[in-house]
Formats: sequence, structure tokens, C-alpha cells
Amino acid sequence: MRTVDLARAAGVSTQQIRNYEDAGVLPPVPRTASGYRTFDERHLSAVLTYRALAAGHGPEPARAIMRTVLAGDVAGALALVDAGHAGLHEERAALRATASALEAVAALVPPPAPPAAAPAVDSPGPVERVAVGGAGLVGGAVVDGPGPVGGVAVEGVGLLGRVAVDGAGPVDAAAVDRPGPVDGAAVDRAGSVGGLGGGQPSARVEAGRAAASVELSVGELAAKLGVRPSALRVWEAAGLLEPRRERVTGYRRYGPADVRDAQMIRMLRQSGYLFPQIAPILDGLRRTGSSEALREAVARRQAELTRRSAALLDGAAHLSRHLSLPPT
Repeated sequence: MRTVDLARAAGVSTQQIRNYEDAGVLPPVPRTASGYRTFDERHLSAVLTYRALAAGHGPEPARAIMRTVLAGDVAGALALVDAGHAGLHEERAALRATASALEAVAALVPPPAPPAAAPAVDSPGPVERVAVGGAGLVGGAVVDGPGPVGGVAVEGVGLLGRVAVDGAGPVDAAAVDRPGPVDGAAVDRAGSVGGLGGGQPSARVEAGRAAASVELSVGELAAKLGVRPSALRVWEAAGLLEPRRERVTGYRRYGPADVRDAQMIRMLRQSGYLFPQIAPILDGLRRTGSSEALREAVARRQAELTRRSAALLDGAAHLSRHLSLPPT
């Protein structure tokens, strides 16, 4: 076959045939005495096999596979094919993790704020629960003087709910300047939790310690995602990630929410999204729980992986036929 004949049979241009030869994906091409190239069925098979492999593996891995075949290392070529399938499997697993993270983030978005409490009135009314400092609590409203309203402490007198008063740290029950009724327990100035005495670490402190223990470094998160650490810094510079910084060293620390965001960013980048497109998607998810855009991106990514999976099978079939051809 002439170059033009091979190009027509493969459905490509004559220049593309020359490019394939230069890339080393074709068997050696003999020439006539006048210098014209001549091709046979093995050259046509090599072109079709390379194109099928490139559709699933990508151009560079496909070139590596074909060069390995032409070098006579069939086992090495098949190992490269296996690596392509294994990589696709890892991408599917990462996509499933991203989809799970998406649902988790959507579930954590707080519900809309409840309606405002009933307004205060000037005259006393029936007291439902407690009176503090001469004030009555009427259906959540303060009557005739200071008292607890929705967990707010007034004039240092005992409160109900979750408030710290007069320098005391935030606790689950209450901290007041002098004893007062707090869910049946008296609290003396400092941070008791659930009626316990002072000096015990609060649940919030313990939760903070637990959260710090599961934070990841730049290198750890990059390894988890299969990206370079520099990619995480680029995402941060683009305003997509905001990791915590250690106070002394300044090192970045990524908590569970940061990991979920990074997984979504990686998936969106793999799907071809640009930074300006990713930012509003993440912002909408964090603020309002709107996850439709991300769900659509996950569905498109899933469709792309399915297409690639089918292309890998087609490429393997072409390679099998090519390897079965008799040697020249």
C-alpha cells in the first residue's frame, strides 16, 4: 500500500500516517528504490490498534504500549494495559468517595433558622417554667424584668441553655457569675458540663482534640487524592480550599471538611471544570446545601468513566488481533 492507501483504509490523513511513523507506533516502513514508503496489513493493524488504545488509555500510554510491542516485549505491553485498567478502577473508587462526601456535606448543612421568639411584654403573665430575679417566663417571653430568654443571660442571673457569662468559657450547660438554676444543677463561675463541677474539660474541647487527631498534612492529603502537593496549594490560592494553619509552625492541616472539598475539586478538575466554575458550586453547597450542580458533575464523570471502560475493552481486542498476526 502507498501512504495514501493506508490513510484511506485507516480513516486518517497522510500526514497523520507520517506522524505515527515518527512516533514509533508503526512497524518499520520499507521504501522503494525511488524512496516511496510501502505499507502492508501489519501497518494498517498497528494504526487501528494505536487509535483504539488511545481512545481508552490516552495518547501517551498508547504510544508506550505500541512501542513495547514493537520492541518484542509482549509481557511488558500487557502489563501497561493492566495498569490502565487498574487506574480506571481507582478513578471509579475515588468518584464513589466523592459522591459519598457530597451527600455527607449536603446532610450537614444546617436547616433554616426558626422564627423569632415572641416579643417581650410589660405586664406579668402566667409563668410556665421558672422565674428569675422577679421575672416570669411566659411562652419564651420575658415578663416585667430581667430573666432568661432563649438561652440568653440577663444581669448575671441564672440562665437556661448554652451561654457563658462574665468570663466563663462556653459550655454545654451554663456558666454564671453566681449560682443559679441550670437544668437542676448549680454552677459556680466556671464551666461545668452537664451538672459536673469545674475543672473538667468541656465536650467542645474534647471534640477539638479529636478533630485535630484526624487532620491530614499536605503530603498525606495529596497521597490520598493521587495529586501533587503543589496542586493543593494552587487550589488554596484560587480560594477553593482554606486549611487550618498550625499556630507555631504555620503548616497546613486539613480536616474532614477540607478533605471532602478537595475530593470534589479533584473530581471537577478531572471533568474539565475551571476554577471560576468550581468556586460557585462549592460555595452553594456549603451555604445552602445546593448540590445539584455537583450531582450533575458526578453523573457526567461517571458517564466518562463508563465510556473509557468500553474503550479499554475495544483497545484490548484490537491489541489481541494485532498480536495474533504472523510476523513479517
